[in-house]
Amino acid sequence: MLLLIRDVVDGAARRLDLDIEEPEGRGRPPLPAPDLAKAVLIQQYFDVSNRITAGLVLLFKEKMRFEKSFSYKSVERAYEDPRVIAILNKVFEMTQEPVSDKESSFAPDGTGLPTSMKKNWESENNGRNHEGYDYMVGMAGTTYGIYSAVEFPENPNAHESPFFEPLL
Repeated sequence: MLLLIRDVVDGAARRLDLDIEEPEGRGRPPLPAPDLAKAVLIQQYFDVSNRITAGLVLLFKEKMRFEKSFSYKSVERAYEDPRVIAILNKVFEMTQEPVSDKESSFAPDGTGLPTSMKKNWESENNGRNHEGYDYMVGMAGTTYGIYSAVEFPENPNAHESPFFEPLL
């Protein structure tokens, strides 16, 4: 899976022409967007925290072709980096290409995605009713099980049915 992440993210960055990045103004030059996108996908694959992800970046630096190692805060900021979001969207498109003409029936699915990975005794037993998730409605092909489209409704209590037609 790591090699797949590496190859797909590098391919997406090439398609988007994000290989060379110019520094903007003062301060440190930006970290390579493909490296940050790989870190985000590694974090999601292993379901680990930002600090552990920073350690995995060091561990897999050679295998994943990371140009630089970076801190856990860089992993945290990567989720809001427009370059990383563009790469992840392109990866999403690329995963659909092999089966796009072969898939003919689709099934909708609604799910909640956690917004925080913090889980400890205090957060579970503090008595607060906290919605720690973003709601997602997706359309997946029934033959290959690959999502073809997703939508994040503003209202987490929204019903799925209004999103079916636009997602097709």
